[in-house]
Amino acid sequence: MFGRALNTFTSRNAPLIRSLDKFAINNAVASKNNIYLNQPINTTSTPLSYSTQAKKPFTITEKRVDELRTPRQPTSPHLTIYKFPLPAVMSIMHRATGICLALGITGLAGVTLFAPHDAIHYIQLLHTQYPALVYPAKFAVALPLTYHFFTGVRHIFWDETTKGLTIPQVESSGKIILAIVAVLSTVLTFVSFK
Repeated sequence: MFGRALNTFTSRNAPLIRSLDKFAINNAVASKNNIYLNQPINTTSTPLSYSTQAKKPFTITEKRVDELRTPRQPTSPHLTIYKFPLPAVMSIMHRATGICLALGITGLAGVTLFAPHDAIHYIQLLHTQYPALVYPAKFAVALPLTYHFFTGVRHIFWDETTKGLTIPQVESSGKIILAIVAVLSTVLTFVSFK
């Protein structure tokens, strides 16, 4: 594309370029070299080509699959073979629980605003119609809430004090948080607030 534009530009302005070439020829010092480009001047009547396109057209070669060379280098690790360290998994889970909490709050707000009944009515309906789903529903709310809360507190602690940022300290604080979250979410699942 650029070569065509340049070719169009040079064909339109050919008289200007020829006059510049004649100017360079006339003003060259006794030698036949261009003082600016340090190259011999084209004194023949053949036009100069300013095109950036190749002289020969490109050819496409086809190969069979068995002719293609397979690389001998190992492929880089990806999600199916790479084991993430605990801090990386906890960071991903912090983001995932934040998204789940945001979607849950949005859904609860939507039910409160647009549903014919209040959200409390639907919670009581869950208690009476589907009593087996009460504890899994409570756990599905308690787990992301406690996990996101405690990992968020840990991040605030890191930001404010810049302590506990070595890999062993991060892994040990992560294990402590996982134990606290497991115990607290289980307690919140079976405790009833009335």
